[in-house]
Amino acid sequence: MPPLNSTQLEEYLAHNKVNIHTMSLDEFRSWLADRIEDASRQELFRQRLLIRDIVHQHRRSLKYRKTKLKQAEDAYRASPEASEIEELKGQLDSFGKAVVGLTSAVARNDASPEKLAEFEKKLEQTTTRYQSLLASCKPAIRLAAAQKSDRDFREAIGLTSAEEELERLGKERGHQSSSSGDRFEEVSRQETTNFIVPDVNPTNAPCIVLSGATLGCARGEFDQLVITPRVGTNLYDVLAIIEAKRNINDVVHGFRMRQENLAWFCGLEGAYDPALYRTDRFPDGRFTGTIIEQHGAQTFHFDQGSFHRFQRNHPSQPHLDHLYFVTEPRKLLGCTADELGRLLYQLATDASFDLSDARILKKFRKQALTIIDPFQTRDVLQLYLNAAKPENILFGDR
Repeated sequence: MPPLNSTQLEEYLAHNKVNIHTMSLDEFRSWLADRIEDASRQELFRQRLLIRDIVHQHRRSLKYRKTKLKQAEDAYRASPEASEIEELKGQLDSFGKAVVGLTSAVARNDASPEKLAEFEKKLEQTTTRYQSLLASCKPAIRLAAAQKSDRDFREAIGLTSAEEELERLGKERGHQSSSSGDRFEEVSRQETTNFIVPDVNPTNAPCIVLSGATLGCARGEFDQLVITPRVGTNLYDVLAIIEAKRNINDVVHGFRMRQENLAWFCGLEGAYDPALYRTDRFPDGRFTGTIIEQHGAQTFHFDQGSFHRFQRNHPSQPHLDHLYFVTEPRKLLGCTADELGRLLYQLATDASFDLSDARILKKFRKQALTIIDPFQTRDVLQLYLNAAKPENILFGDR
């Protein structure tokens, strides 16, 4: 869809005023209840709650076994046999891998059968010594019993299977997130072609859209860059930088990072930490000279002048001109996806959490305010509105 105008951006902000740092406790409870309800539609979150409930239900028995296990581990480590047992365990692993590798090598005629036999003998001798020492070490026997008791109990109450399911769901979600991100990248490319390129290139000069370029920046990979050749040189100038954020609540993260990156490209001392930008090409962490960006068969050269459209008079001034965001018009939550994820993880793994308990909620809110930065996406959008640049914000079609 077309870039926003001032009225549309004002209306969006008017309907998304959430600010967690100014909420009362009741408002925070309501906000958190909504987040829990939303998250409860996801299998991963429900599985964490299931595990939390299992742990809460059997907390005394689990704590007892954990204490016994810790005591057994400490006693084993203090035993005179422990160091040799652990050394033998490491040797068993090494010899076992060697035998597997040599077996395959012998089958390919890449190693001699004598070499394989040598390592098989070492493995056998080490195994005999390890088992003998383990069987005569009472602390090791008690540790094995404590481990088995803990393992059997966790299996009996369903905790082991619940944790395995959580791991499976986590991997599955990672694949889904990657797929959704790829689809939105395509949406953002369409928005760039249809609206941003005409906006920054009204004379229809030659220009190219690069995706995934770094330009030698140690802390940045640009979703898209609109570039144009500099007349009479082999250098290119940057007409626009486009950040694609499917979740609008993460716009603030992209904004912060691009402010820092642009300070580095523009040579604004004090607005970035050179130590974070040190590479073989830039050993002092400062952008100097020319950088070469290779994309397929094409080579592009950039220097500090390539970013003259992004220069500003003072490091405290934000880079807004020519910096665009393509996102989806979701509800603003007052925090980034990462911040919300950390909050929900704490909540879903704390067996003592109770939303109705004011004392617990106050403590949780205090923790939340240390996680959630006061500067959020609403503040970024307000900056663009105040600067009369609402057209730099595009709501991509889902």
